[in-house]
Amino acid sequence: MAKIGSFEYPDFHFKSLLEAIEVLVIKFNGKVSSSKTFAEALKHKSDKSGAFLRKIADLRRYGLIEKRELIATSIGKKIAKPLRGEDERKENINIAIKNIPLWIKLYERLKTKTPNLDEFKLQLAEVTQDEDDTRKNADKIRNLYIEAMSNYSDNLEAKNNGDYSNYENVSNIPEDKKNMIDAKAGEVYIKLPRDKASIKVAEQLIKILETQINSEPENK
Repeated sequence: MAKIGSFEYPDFHFKSLLEAIEVLVIKFNGKVSSSKTFAEALKHKSDKSGAFLRKIADLRRYGLIEKRELIATSIGKKIAKPLRGEDERKENINIAIKNIPLWIKLYERLKTKTPNLDEFKLQLAEVTQDEDDTRKNADKIRNLYIEAMSNYSDNLEAKNNGDYSNYENVSNIPEDKKNMIDAKAGEVYIKLPRDKASIKVAEQLIKILETQINSEPENK
């Protein structure tokens, strides 16, 4: 990824990254072991080419693939092959875009997805505190911003109050937490290893909660 001030921004338009994650999820079932195979599927000459390596970096920064392997994240899968329809896809596209702090900070200031160049330059310089790079690259960054934000759904933000806690970016979860199960029933909360025995414990907690609810008097 390119950088301005302390902020990174993508090299590729978001559309091309959506196309790449669709190839990974739909053609390769979300995982490839060979970067060469993936590069060829994306029509790059080599998996060592600068363009391919930058695209992989962009996919990771948006949270669409895992940080160390060519595996689609939960976000990437829900965008490429949503199980709950278009709303799920849009929700996860919003999450991906939020993984680029520069886009969100600029949007908070600009209040528009299609700012004119002069206003964009002003806000970009203020956000990044990098006037030299703003002069050099504002037009290119603006085009990337407009294209990415055209996929951003404001109506979903209003619906969810910006809360996407149920769609966590798994690429940001520490490895030791990925293999744990959180279970809660009423006031009881436990954290369990991710195995079959723990699933049975979680199921038992659900039964306890169901019993508690059934025993409560109905409100009249």
